[in-house]
Amino acid sequence: MVSFYGVYTFIGKFVQVELNTSLSQSGFVVLAYGAGFGLGSIVGKILDRISPLIAIKYILFLLAGVYFLLIAVSDSFLGIIFVCFIWGTINHLGLNNLVSILSKIGKPCRVRMMGLFSVVSYGGTMVAAITFGLIYEAFSFLHVLSIAAILCATSAFLCLLFLDNQKIN
Repeated sequence: MVSFYGVYTFIGKFVQVELNTSLSQSGFVVLAYGAGFGLGSIVGKILDRISPLIAIKYILFLLAGVYFLLIAVSDSFLGIIFVCFIWGTINHLGLNNLVSILSKIGKPCRVRMMGLFSVVSYGGTMVAAITFGLIYEAFSFLHVLSIAAILCATSAFLCLLFLDNQKIN
C-alpha cells in the first residue's frame, strides 16, 4: 500500500515538473492507470482459476517490475502513460487477490482482518505521503520508484517464504 500511494501521490508532479507537461496532460497518467485498473477486472477472471496464495507472490514481483519499468521510461510521457496502464491492471489483480485471501479467513477473524486491511490501507496513504514526499524532496522521484519496487519485491519474497500454496477456506 505504501508503494502504491507513494508513487500515485507524486507521479503527477513528476510528469508536470520533469517532463514539462500541463496539469491537464498529467491527468492522462491517472486516466491510463484507471483504464488499466478497469481492465484488471476482466483479466482477473483468468486468475480466478489460480489460488490467490499462489497468484499474490507473482503479482507482487510484477508490481516491483512495473516500478522499475517506470524508472526506465521516466523520460517519456507516452512511456509513462503506457506503463501506468499496465500498473493499473496489475494493481487491480493484486488488490483483488489480497482481499480474496482476507475474505476467506475463518468467520471469527474475517471482519477484524478486513477492518485491519482498511487501517493498513489508509495508514499506508499517510505513511507514503510523508515518507515518500521527504524522499522525493531530498532525492528524486526515481528514488521513490526504486523504494516502491524494493518494498514490493520484499513483500513478494516474504510471501514466497511464509505463504504455503495450500487452498484457503
